[in-house]
Order: sequence, then C-alpha cells, then structure tokens
Amino acid sequence: MINRTPASRQVQIRTDSTGVSPWAIFDPGVRWWMVLGCSNTATYRIEIRAPQTGIACTVHTVGAAQGRSDVFVGCPDLQVRIANGAPNAIYIVACQGDDLPPWAV
Repeated sequence: MINRTPASRQVQIRTDSTGVSPWAIFDPGVRWWMVLGCSNTATYRIEIRAPQTGIACTVHTVGAAQGRSDVFVGCPDLQVRIANGAPNAIYIVACQGDDLPPWAV
C-alpha cells in the first residue's frame, strides 16, 4: 500500500499554442513524480530547472507511443515544464509525498 500525504496529488500542466507549458513548482513534500501524458500520441520533452540558476535541463523525452514518463525524485523548489509537446494539451503529473514500495520503482 502507498501512503498518501498532503503532497500526494495530480497536477495539470497545460501547453500553449507552441507546445510549451509554463513552469510548475511542486510542493516541497513531493518525493516522487511522473508525467502521465495527454490525450494524443505526440512526442514531448520534460524539462526541469532550479530557480537559483534558471537553466533548463531536459530530463526525459517521451516517445509518441510511450504516453508516460519515468519516475523521478522530487526536491524542494523543483520546477517542471513540458516542451515540444502537443499544442493546447493538458498533461497530468502524478506526485507522491511518501516513499514508494519496492514494486513501484
């Protein structure tokens, strides 16, 4: 069983007409997260940055038929966005605020 905390939630990230979303800042209690994709099968990139540097890094490119990303570790002040995604699409980010059981990673 996975324990839920106040940081366990689903976050919507919406891309604009260019396929890029604004930066989303996760709750400091988020320990694990993954992007669940959107309603179409477009390829997209997941980028992160630390607010202190402002430098974006691509951490994962999700293939057209893949749909969801890998599982990533959360950290305080982490900022995440979708780039090169489908225009005007909604992506769901699943955030977990507690440790994952061994079968989930």
